[in-house]
This record gives sequence, structure tokens and C-alpha cells, in this order.
Amino acid sequence: MRAAVRELSPSLIREVANAGIGRSDVLPFWFGESDEVTPAFIREAAIASLQAGETFYAHNLGLPELREAVARYISDWHPAIGVDRIAITAGGVNGLMIAMQALVDPGDEVVVVTPVWPNLTAQPHILSARLRCVPLRPAGSPGGEWSLDLEVLLAAITPQTRLLVVVQSFSKSFLMTGWRLGWLVMPASLTEHVGKLIEFNTSCNSVFTQRAAITALERTDELTPRLVRHLRSGRDRLVSALARLPRLQVSVPRGGMYAFFRLEGYEDSLILAKRLAAEAGLGLAPGAAFGPEARSWLRWCFASRDLDRLDRGVERLDAWLAAQSGNPRAL
Repeated sequence: MRAAVRELSPSLIREVANAGIGRSDVLPFWFGESDEVTPAFIREAAIASLQAGETFYAHNLGLPELREAVARYISDWHPAIGVDRIAITAGGVNGLMIAMQALVDPGDEVVVVTPVWPNLTAQPHILSARLRCVPLRPAGSPGGEWSLDLEVLLAAITPQTRLLVVVQSFSKSFLMTGWRLGWLVMPASLTEHVGKLIEFNTSCNSVFTQRAAITALERTDELTPRLVRHLRSGRDRLVSALARLPRLQVSVPRGGMYAFFRLEGYEDSLILAKRLAAEAGLGLAPGAAFGPEARSWLRWCFASRDLDRLDRGVERLDAWLAAQSGNPRAL
């Protein structure tokens, strides 16, 4: 076994979740996904593909039609991108690993802004690269934001730094976490080499999932505005409720589906997350999973189809805090 693999730490999010998955008394907010299923029109496109018998191998780089759809989608927001710069991957995490396999040699330095999704720091380690972390500055007041010191980031970038590849996923934006589809945008000179890496990693993505992805991109207006409105409502509902609790600091996110918060007097988020799951029936992700800067923070995913679940989760946290103080309050 390679030393780099032996040294990998298990996911702290999974460590908490594995103790509570399947328990009906736990409200789970630990994973980064909505509890809403993929829209019917996307699922129906996959079903139609299966019924048409599209069950065979596909191109390493993805269906030409999907690559064209991705190019159109990107070009709606940015300067036009050629299809020759796009590859379809088995999700964002696979796209990140493919990009690193293409660009990172053993001993190379990879600059990462932290706190960050732990997979992103594990991948350079697997490839025997050196990690250089640029920490965000934590929120200094209730409702404050984590901020990036651009001077520190720029100082970490050297002539060897290669800012070449963009990785994106269908998971969050299209409610397709389980479909495992993403894409890479890169200089055209890399595309052939990325195709080789895809061959030796996953070979290709299934045709029926790619047909669904084409439909998702072509009909994004039927999903994205509604999803953004719903996530904004979830954020506002959760942040407002958390802000009313004593000795709690919450950082208000501008977007996404997560809120970071911390409780006064609790410095070890892993221990705290395990206790909340066991004692309060509340499943949260420990901030320690994302880097030492977030060791005392917890992450709450507010992408709930039923926003009342967020209220019930806050009620459980409030009751647990009251029990710890020995002074239960009426909720």
C-alpha cells in the first residue's frame, strides 16, 4: 500500500453521519445535497434513452451533443467556449482528480483556499504533491462573512502555478447529486490528454445520464430560478432562527446551500457534531472536516424541500443548549 494512501484521513462528515444514517429520530443536514428529487423532465429524458436501448459505451470525452450543450450554457455567462475545450466527467470530484492527474507531478505545490471540501485537499496528497493552504479570515462578528486576503493568495502563486482548468458539476445546480456528471473546461491543447486519463479512470459516462444532462441544460430556466428562490428562502429562515439563539455566531452566506455557525464554549466541532446527533437527533457536518480554521464551526445544509424541517432542527438545537445550561426554556 502506498504511504500516501495509508496516510489518508477518513471523512469526518462520514464519521458523524455513519453513526446516525438510518435513524428515524435524526434530522440529517450533514451532506451537501437537497432532499428534493431530480426534476421529472430530467428523469424522463434518461428513461427515454434507456427505452431506446442506449446502454453501450460512449466517447471518452462525452457525447458530442452534451459537450455542445455545455459550451452553449457556459457561453451564456462567459465568452464563447469551443467544444474542443470541454470534457464530460463522472461528477465534480472525478473532474478535479482528472485535472490534477493531468497537471500535478509528485512534489509539485498545490495552492488551496481553506476551509474547503476535504476531497480537494486529499487529492494532491494522493498524487504525492505538497499542499499550500491559504486560509480565509473567519467572520469576526455575528452575521459576518469569511473573507479572502487576496494579497496572501497572490503571494502563494508562483511562476509554476497553472490556473488552467475549470471544474463544474451537475450535482447541486440541477439536483443531480446521484447521477455523477460534471465537466472540465481547459485549453484545447489538454483535451486529448484528458481523454486518455478518462479512459484509464472511468472509460466514459453512461449515455442515458448524459441524455438527461442535455435536457437539464436545455431547460435550465424551468429549474434554476425556482431553485435559487427556494435556497434563498431556506437560508433566510435558518439564519434568522439561529441568530435568535444565545451564545451562537452564524456567518450569513451569499449563495450556495450551507450556513456555518459556532457555539460559544465548544471548540471541537467533531465532538460537538457527534453529541448533537446522539443527544439531540440533529445531524450536522463538523467544521473540522474542512480545515483547522473551521475547527470550532458547524456546517448546516439548508437545502430542504420542507422548510419546516429547518425550524424543527433549530428547535432541537435550542432544547439541547438549554439542557446543557441546566435551564430549559420554553421553545
